[in-house]
Amino acid sequence: LIATQLAEILRGRGQSAMALALLQQVDAGLEQPPTRSIVEYGSLLQFVGRRDDARVQLQRALDRYTDGLVFSSEDTGMVARASWLLGDFHDANSLFTEATRLDPSNLEAQVLWGELFLEKYNAADAQRSFEDALAVNSRYLPALVGIARVTGNREALERALAINPSSVLALQTQAQLLFINDAEEEALAAIDEALAINPESMKSLSLLGAKAALEEREQDFAELRARIDAFSPNNPQFLGDVADTLGKQYRFVEAVALAREAIASDPNYWQGYT
Repeated sequence: LIATQLAEILRGRGQSAMALALLQQVDAGLEQPPTRSIVEYGSLLQFVGRRDDARVQLQRALDRYTDGLVFSSEDTGMVARASWLLGDFHDANSLFTEATRLDPSNLEAQVLWGELFLEKYNAADAQRSFEDALAVNSRYLPALVGIARVTGNREALERALAINPSSVLALQTQAQLLFINDAEEEALAAIDEALAINPESMKSLSLLGAKAALEEREQDFAELRARIDAFSPNNPQFLGDVADTLGKQYRFVEAVALAREAIASDPNYWQGYT
């Protein structure tokens, strides 16, 4: 559905409110919206802090699968994503297996599957998923970025940015790798580029938040939290990402405090417990 594609573009440009309004119209106007529309709607509802409403939409996608109404690889991949968003990683893994078996050229499902493995700290299987996608299309940008995230491969990231210099996904990953390699000025420039395209880029804002926390700039950290709350209230990912960075720098007391805050804002944020 073209409206769903437009909503995805709007979300990628930091216009989540407009994207949500568009998907609400799709949901209200169709008796049986496409599975992709339902899952994207649920994902956006979760993003803006309406978690109970999100759960209803995501469960609709799962029910559609259970009722035998999901046939295509793309729709099965979307149901896998819904399971993931609901925290059911085992079923998500099984559904991604099915989606990629139905159509090995479903690159989106392959990359989402790799992202799921990454979230569960399974770098080997994540890399395999990204490589499977690149075997089908060596220029598939999300898979190139995935390889860079797993291996730190700068060449893969440079190829991704050559394909699309305005890819927020690639820019925020570039910033992350630059920070790791102490190239702070270049990292901040990459974040500025990413946020100019998508001011709601959570990973970019999390990187800035981690830097502020490490440097004990409490006011800047508070301002970043307020900035995120304006479009994604009580989003645990920001706190969880900052906690993760602090932990890697042996700032365990502060890391635990932020992880607890992340869990308090969303008791189903399993990364926070990890």
